[in-house]
Amino acid sequence: MTVRYGPDTLHLEITDDRAVRAAGDDTGLLAALRERAGLYGGHLEAGRRADGDYAVQAWLPLEPSP
Repeated sequence: MTVRYGPDTLHLEITDDRAVRAAGDDTGLLAALRERAGLYGGHLEAGRRADGDYAVQAWLPLEPSP
């Protein structure tokens, strides 16, 4: 897990070298996480990386959107 702070954004990245997911599978937990990130003005991406690991990344604003 990687946590990075920017001046106005928090970036989280979680990787798993054992996860097996179908490409484009946005049902269940991932869909709920995307929706929750969006409610706070952020976004979430998930999928297989070039190195074969599966990664979930979220970018969340540190201040609420107006």
